[in-house]
Amino acid sequence: MGKIKVPMQMLGAEILAAESEEDRRFKLKWYTGATVPRYSWDEGSYKLTLSMEPKHIRMGRLTSGKAPLLNSHSSYDLWNVIGVIESADTDGNAIARMSPRAEVTPFWEDVKAGIIRNASVGAHIHKLQDVSKKDKEGNVLERAYLATDWEPMEVSLVPIGADPRAGMSANLEDKERFTEAEIVSVSFTGASARLETTMKEDTALAGQEARTKKEEEEKIAAEAAEAERKRIIEAGIAKERARVQAINATLKALGLPQSFGSIHIEKGTDADTFNKLAIDKKAEELSIPPTPPTDGHSPAEVLTDEADNRRRGMVGAMLNRFEEGSWAYIEKENDFSFDANKKSKLWDGSRPYMGMSLLDCAKECLTAKGIRWQSKNQSEIVSLAFQSTSDFPYILADSANKTLRAGYELAPSPWKLISAQRSARDFKSQYELTLDSSVRLGKVPESGEFSRGYLTEGRETWKIAPYGQIIAVTRQAVINDDLGAFTRIPFMLGQEVAANEADIVIGLIVANGNMADNVALFEANTHKNYVASGSGAAISVSSLAATALKMMTQTSPGGKPLSLMPKYLLVPAAQATLAVQYTSSTPAVTEAAKVNPYAGQLIPLVEPRLDANSITAYWYLFADPMSANGTVLVYSYLAGQSGPTTETRMGFDVDGMEIKVREDFGAGVVDYRGAAMNHGS
Repeated sequence: MGKIKVPMQMLGAEILAAESEEDRRFKLKWYTGATVPRYSWDEGSYKLTLSMEPKHIRMGRLTSGKAPLLNSHSSYDLWNVIGVIESADTDGNAIARMSPRAEVTPFWEDVKAGIIRNASVGAHIHKLQDVSKKDKEGNVLERAYLATDWEPMEVSLVPIGADPRAGMSANLEDKERFTEAEIVSVSFTGASARLETTMKEDTALAGQEARTKKEEEEKIAAEAAEAERKRIIEAGIAKERARVQAINATLKALGLPQSFGSIHIEKGTDADTFNKLAIDKKAEELSIPPTPPTDGHSPAEVLTDEADNRRRGMVGAMLNRFEEGSWAYIEKENDFSFDANKKSKLWDGSRPYMGMSLLDCAKECLTAKGIRWQSKNQSEIVSLAFQSTSDFPYILADSANKTLRAGYELAPSPWKLISAQRSARDFKSQYELTLDSSVRLGKVPESGEFSRGYLTEGRETWKIAPYGQIIAVTRQAVINDDLGAFTRIPFMLGQEVAANEADIVIGLIVANGNMADNVALFEANTHKNYVASGSGAAISVSSLAATALKMMTQTSPGGKPLSLMPKYLLVPAAQATLAVQYTSSTPAVTEAAKVNPYAGQLIPLVEPRLDANSITAYWYLFADPMSANGTVLVYSYLAGQSGPTTETRMGFDVDGMEIKVREDFGAGVVDYRGAAMNHGS
């Protein structure tokens, strides 16, 4: 004797014919006595047959005139009730009457037309006989049960006659849809043998038609078994997700660190056990007097709730799918940071969402907000997730923003080393303030007055301008689980933003435009920072010395020496090898004539954009832009912003969500003294 948990069974039935047009009555066969394969955690795979002997069937509910006629075994709300079973008998016959509601009319029309021909009965099982096949030693060869006490609960119209979800609609945690059936063991020579013999005789009598029908039933049953296996796996995932969420909720309620919960998530500690451990941990902390802060103020504490953890977990899972190991979770900041070394471990809070598709994430967000989605198709679910108060749009936008910033920050930006950053309050022309250097500090005589210096506004101007693009995360991308639509594309767009900045700044050098004095940036006579054609030469010790001398002898507007020194050697890609050669040390050089005086003194910068503008011979020296009077190029963002930013809105022109990528950026030339150009060979 034993017991087994058996879910509510859904078994194939057949609609026979429409009887009455006026009151929508029709006949159906609610069960045919078929043997079907099943699967459970306790028993594994087994075969199940429901006895059709009247004494074995509890017909009270089905013959009461109150048993419902449902739409595909769905019993979540009253809208799923499409009729009632008026009468039924133990031969499997029944008369059903459909609702006169307008939304049920299409079903009735299809029943009359013979389009809907399939029905299925849902039943609870109370007692089973073990009729398994066994060998002489008593080992089970094929597990099988015969239901000798069972109760039909409802009948449903279904798309497929033997519903592939048979025995699968109950969630593992849904106790109301499970019954504990008592198992009565019998020998193989008894009930099991009689059952097998009866099935063989029926098959032989039915002929070829019966064999064909049996093959179809076995195929459908195999599909049902596979579907049940998948459901059990999904239920396990859901149970694990619920465990992790319960642990995170306990952490939040008690104010414990995430690291404590991560240990038990990894160990597989169940939620009840973790609650006890967490309470003990909190009690232990409370028994230790906290270290008082040195400034007299209470330390700030950052708290997160379940919604924050869910959003963060989904974002982390999506980022890890985009580039595994490249996103580190910074617990102090409660945020993710890009790891270019790709050595970061997946955050434990993201583990429950790693196996979820974008559509699964949308469902999870709707469920968290108490929004029902079960009766909707995929397209409707995605539209609801975008348009409702769910966190789904935020999660997509946050993932896109992080990959955008990662792409932007990873892009090479050597031009920033020769430029100084400024901040622009608006889109008006910007001016550089300089100190009037026509006079120097002088000696102050006794009772004398200090001389005054003045800040003057330079004549060179520049301004910032907006740049941007809109990308769309469409409904189709979510349904197709197209992760690249809001990770890979924003990542590449971030690199495009960085490339646009470089184009603007390097374009100032390439253009060599006139400054406010109507003289080109690099010019030999007035600005004296250009070694012109005929005097220019390829990179060498002597040509470096001649070009550096141009910079070092520059004077202020008042004629005072500025003592500028070159720090960076900017070259096109065509001269990259020479640049590295003349800025690197040569070991074990003992002869003075062979010593490279610029080794370790200049930093080579290679810029392929020069080659793209047909500049392959020119090369440039730049002073440190942060040194006094060394600033030549400046760049700026709108105050409060640095790099690209994103904004989102629900799409009107597109079916989904729009993400706007925008950057307010500008650059300009403010002086010529901190740079020198050589025409090359």
